[in-house]
Amino acid sequence: MTFVVTGNYTFAGSVALTEIATKVTLYYFHERIWSWIPWGR
Repeated sequence: MTFVVTGNYTFAGSVALTEIATKVTLYYFHERIWSWIPWGR
């Protein structure tokens, strides 16, 4: 989608890599926080 809007492969690739890194990081911390909550144990 970024490429469609900007027409720039380099910028679109950097946005895609940033999105992947952000999602992996947020998922990691999300799971760490949920592991501290003793619900259902």
